[in-house]
Amino acid sequence: MGQLWTDSSKNFLDRFLTDEADKADAFAQAEDFSQRLQLASEYKLLVVLQIQTKQMKSPETISGWVLKKRINGCQIILKLLDDPMQWRIVDITSIKKMSQSPLMKENRRDEKLS
Repeated sequence: MGQLWTDSSKNFLDRFLTDEADKADAFAQAEDFSQRLQLASEYKLLVVLQIQTKQMKSPETISGWVLKKRINGCQIILKLLDDPMQWRIVDITSIKKMSQSPLMKENRRDEKLS
């Protein structure tokens, strides 16, 4: 019984510490995405995002240009590539992967987006 108690305590502590590490990793990833999205917004670069929320069974891929306006600091507005008249609000924490066009003059979109 004592061994079972010790093992249970170790497992509980391991899960607790792992959960804290996972939260720290998720925060660092969100900060990285936030900085990259800000750069993409500033230079009007095309971005491709893979997003997934708790309500979604599988990830969704969307692409477009990030507008300069932010909502609550943790959400962005994306002007969609498929339909420029449509905008999408994306929570930064729902972003799982991100890619963007290289920072080159010919890849910049010069029209006003915000």
